Amino acid sequence: MKLWNRCSFRGAVVLHFLAIDTVCAVLAWSLLADRLLGSAIHPLSLLWTGAGVWLAYTADRWMDSLPGSTEQNPGERHRFAGRNRNSIALAWLCVWILSLGSAVAILPAGILLGGAVVAILGIAYLLIIQRLPSRDETGKLRAGGGWVVGLLVATAANLFPALEGNASAITKLIVWLLTAWAFFLQTRATRLWEEGESIPRQWLLILTICGAIAATILHEAPAAVAALTLAGGILITDRLPIHDKVAVADWVLAIAGVCGWAVALALLP
Repeated sequence: MKLWNRCSFRGAVVLHFLAIDTVCAVLAWSLLADRLLGSAIHPLSLLWTGAGVWLAYTADRWMDSLPGSTEQNPGERHRFAGRNRNSIALAWLCVWILSLGSAVAILPAGILLGGAVVAILGIAYLLIIQRLPSRDETGKLRAGGGWVVGLLVATAANLFPALEGNASAITKLIVWLLTAWAFFLQTRATRLWEEGESIPRQWLLILTICGAIAATILHEAPAAVAALTLAGGILITDRLPIHDKVAVADWVLAIAGVCGWAVALALLP
């Protein structure tokens, strides 16, 4: 049993190094948004969303691994990118060509424009943070963008559901903010764990209340389940005696999204 647990954790770490956990988290919340907004998301839409997120996160880690980067004390995922820089660059180029080529060939102009705007914002953010020191004057890690990361990732996760869903504009806005809340919470928890610190209970409680309020406004049980599962998962992970909590952070986010999506499917008439 111990051997199985050790192998499972190592597998999660490897997928974390490859940013597969982040892709799974975004797709899980995209599926949840699909249910909440009444859209019928196409499998290809999920592939494009996952590819875009993977390209962004992999590019960030790849650039952080370059000599002269502002990342003064890179984490294990950045060192992995540095050790496998050429292989990752080749894989990145292949994914970029396939995703861009298929999107241009299949997607209508309106969705292409929306995707292009999200991509430009993401690239601009990556270029900006590459010019900023990774630590502030106290030596602590910066927040990694915090709400900026949350809003950008939420935009990517909600792009197809929002464009194809029949929900009202207010509902789409609240779902977008709820998704941004989830990724902001995960980003902040990750930064604290990278510093070797625990999650402040009062801070987690306040943010959990914010997520619960958004779910209440939506009048949707799946949203409440996702929000509470995420907060509870972060609290449990914070108390686990494991060395690399960062490696499981995105899996917690993915599980929360899947739980909300599963409840939404169960409630279908």
